[in-house]
Amino acid sequence: MNLTINFLLITVVALIPLVLGVLWFHPTLGGRIWRSNTTTAEQPLVHSFSVLQWLTFYLLSCLIAFALLGFVNHQLSIMQLFSTASDFGDTDSPSRAAFTQVLDLVGNRHLSFGHGAFHGFFGSIVFVVPILAHSSMRERRGFRPVLLYWVYWASVMTLVGGILGQWGSSIGN
Repeated sequence: MNLTINFLLITVVALIPLVLGVLWFHPTLGGRIWRSNTTTAEQPLVHSFSVLQWLTFYLLSCLIAFALLGFVNHQLSIMQLFSTASDFGDTDSPSRAAFTQVLDLVGNRHLSFGHGAFHGFFGSIVFVVPILAHSSMRERRGFRPVLLYWVYWASVMTLVGGILGQWGSSIGN
């Protein structure tokens, strides 16, 4: 029994924060509120970033997607428990047999869009909100920027979590 991570999908879903960011912070949606609460000059947001900044955004999005896969896929957590055993690499070892037995029992349980979306949304509450609120209080900004950014990140993490929950990994022989 093997657990395979879909790394190609991680690189594809890492584009979601970029695309949603361009849409979300466009002046017709949240861009006006965002600009009124920041010191950013009135210039087109999409054209104001350099290629290096877009690549940095993308690489950070890849890290977020990879980390989110660990939250939405409980089978990966099971593998982490067993993979530290010194004999895990040997297919005939007791630790590998126990891992296979647990995966046989659990199977594809919770590998769905809804389950992944739930964990993505929940992650936005327990990780993103405290970070945004802390930063906003330190910068003495109001609640509106926190809400604006949180709705953006909740949308991103819910969508990315759902996609990763459905297609982020597979279990096979």
